[in-house]
Formats: sequence, structure tokens, C-alpha cells
Amino acid sequence: MMGSRIGISLWLLVAMLWLSGCSDGKFEGVHEVDRLLSHPDDPARMAEGVPMDSIVPGAALHVAQLAVEEYPETPRFYYLLGRAYLASGAPEAAESAFLEAAKRNYVMAHYNLGLEYAQRISSEESQQIAVRHFYAAYEGGIAQAQQRLRRVLPRYCGHF
Repeated sequence: MMGSRIGISLWLLVAMLWLSGCSDGKFEGVHEVDRLLSHPDDPARMAEGVPMDSIVPGAALHVAQLAVEEYPETPRFYYLLGRAYLASGAPEAAESAFLEAAKRNYVMAHYNLGLEYAQRISSEESQQIAVRHFYAAYEGGIAQAQQRLRRVLPRYCGHF
């Protein structure tokens, strides 16, 4: 009797994990945060893209924060959290979320970081960081990154 209860409990646990889409803290499939925040040009997006000006900041930010908390091993959720922070007017928090996604090799995060650092015209170091992020995005298949590299590189080629 005891063995059958353990067997049923184990089966229920496995079923719950499978149904949740969870695999070692990583989400597999389409999550609500994907529907609210996916970038139209992201080759790894899981849902139709949403232009930045169509994002509903409050709802998107809440769902993105929950997704990152629940599935911390899913790089795209950090990227989508960054988009939610941008839409909410919090660029510093967005940069932090993009850095987390970039550490996990999410290429669109590199692209967004490249854009952020390229806008910091006052610092040569920022431009060098922008080039590195644009190059990582280009290597990851983001076509727009090549165009950005063409704009930034001629001024900073001698500094690497």
C-alpha cells in the first residue's frame, strides 16, 4: 500500500513538471510573456513580435518578472524583461536584464546592448563595448547588427 502511494505521488510530480513546461528551471514552449513582449525581429522569438510602442508596460512588466522568477534558466525571459523595463521607462533596469540575457548567449540581448552603448557618444569605451555586442549579435544571425557595425566601426577600428 505504501509503495503504491509513493508511486502515485512520483507520477503526479512528473506529470506536473511536464505540464508546466519546466525542465531544470528552463521553460519550453510559448509563455504569456512571449505573447506580450517578443521582438518582431528576434529570430528566436516564440510568438508574433510586438512593436515597442504597442507594449502595455504595467502588465508586461509584471508577467516578465514572474516568468524570470519562475524560470531563471530561460535566457529569453531576461531579454523580454529588458523590453518590459524599456517600455516602462526604466533603461537602467533594462540594461541589467539585457546583460543577464547576454551572459546566457541570447543574441537579441547583445543587439539591444549594442544600441544602448552606441548611444553613449561621450565614451570611447562605450563605443568599444557597443561594437563587441553588435558583433556577438551579428554572429548570432541578427542582420541589423551588421548595419550597426558598419556605422560604428570606421570611427573606432584602431582602438581594439
